[in-house]
Amino acid sequence: MTNIPSGYRRTSGLSPEYALLGFLEQSSAHGYELHQKLLEQLGEIWHVSLSQTYNILTRLEEQGFIQGTTQEQEKRPAKRRFRLTAAGRRRFESWMSSLSACSVRAIRVEFMTRLYFLHARNPADVSRAIEAQVDALRTHIARLKESMLDIDPSQIFNCMSMSLRIRQESFDIEQGCRGVPWQAKEFAANIWMPVCRVEPSGRFATSASRTGSEQVVNRNVNGGNH
Repeated sequence: MTNIPSGYRRTSGLSPEYALLGFLEQSSAHGYELHQKLLEQLGEIWHVSLSQTYNILTRLEEQGFIQGTTQEQEKRPAKRRFRLTAAGRRRFESWMSSLSACSVRAIRVEFMTRLYFLHARNPADVSRAIEAQVDALRTHIARLKESMLDIDPSQIFNCMSMSLRIRQESFDIEQGCRGVPWQAKEFAANIWMPVCRVEPSGRFATSASRTGSEQVVNRNVNGGNH
C-alpha cells in the first residue's frame, strides 16, 4: 500500500469558494470581476450563476475570510471590492496543500481547480501534486480491496456490492487519471494544456514538447468525461 506523502491531507473542497479565494489571493477584485474570471478561466469546471457567486462572497465575508469595501460611483450603484484576509489566506493555503477526495467528481472538479492555481503560482508544483494524488487514489483502491476480505462470504449481496464498487471506482479513476502522469511533464514545462487531437480510432494523441515525437494515450471517447 502506498503511503500518502507528508504535508498533504484530504479535504472536501467541492465548492467554488476556493476558486474565489484563489483569485483574490492573486489580486483584489469586485464581485462581478470575480464571477467573470471564474467563467473565463474555470467555466468548464464550475457552473455558477452570478447570484451564487455573490452569495458565496457574502458568506466568506461573514466568516472573516474576505473583506469588502464599498466604492461609490457617480450615477451608478455602489459596488464592493473584496480582498483576502489573513484568515482567508491561511484557508486557501491549507486547501492548496491538501488532497482531493478519491472520487471522479472530486478529481474532475476540485483537483483540476487546485492544479490551475498551482500552475499559476509555480508550474513545478503541479508534478508533485499529481504524484501525491495518484498515490492517494491507489491507496484508496487498496483499502477497498482489504475491506472486501473482511466481508463474510455468506453475505452474497454485500460481497457483490463491494466487488462492483471496487471495479467501478478502479475503472473510473484509472480512466479519469490515465493521462495525468505524462501531462505533468507538460505542466512542469510551463504548458497548461498540450496541443491534442483525436484519431479516427478514438485514441487521444498529443505532441511531446521535449522530443517532438508523438505520444498516444488510449481514450474512452464515450465514457471519458464525467
